[in-house]
Amino acid sequence: MDQTLELVEAAGLATTQGTPPDTSNDTILQSIVEVKGFLVAEITRTAAEVKAAIGTRTTIVEQRMARMVKAHNSNTAFTNALQIRITDLELEIEDISNRARRNNLRIRELPETVSNEDLEMELVSCFRQGLPNIPEHMWCIDKAHRALRAKGPNNSPPRDVIIKWHYYKTKEAILKYCRLHPYTWEGTELQLYPDVAPATLQRRKLDCLGFCLDCDWLESGVLQCRL
Repeated sequence: MDQTLELVEAAGLATTQGTPPDTSNDTILQSIVEVKGFLVAEITRTAAEVKAAIGTRTTIVEQRMARMVKAHNSNTAFTNALQIRITDLELEIEDISNRARRNNLRIRELPETVSNEDLEMELVSCFRQGLPNIPEHMWCIDKAHRALRAKGPNNSPPRDVIIKWHYYKTKEAILKYCRLHPYTWEGTELQLYPDVAPATLQRRKLDCLGFCLDCDWLESGVLQCRL
């Protein structure tokens, strides 16, 4: 019996010691204010750290971007300069090629039945009929050959003939004459053109196409360009 009372008293004492003390409203409010202040301080400190870190990283990114922009602009300027130089070189090469072809005459529609060995004789004989006043020595041909490509089928157009005249005046006289009096060979009308570089032909085609598009003449077919 005595032992049971001792256990009850011990349990009552433990219950009394584990009960929180009575607190007033002022104490609770004070605790809330303290917690609020702590949270505000922590949030402010964390925000400052994040802001500083973001600012540092933003500065690094801006510096890197500035270097990249500078390098890009430098490369762009260098590339543009190279492009201009390449264009100038292409034009110079084109000019050299055209100067080398200055005495050349390109003839179309001459049948393939005329062999390479007979080209000079047949063409000189044809051209001299309209230009009897040109001296004999000015009918000198340095070389004459067909266009450097394989011969096509029998029903395909004949390959062009390129003649290199020794005298520039002879070529010009032939071109001037053929504008009003077309040359023919055994009933076939020949087409005569100055021999120019392929790059020049391509550029003329593009210029002509752009002109036609600007004038809305392409669909109507009013304009015909002879290159």
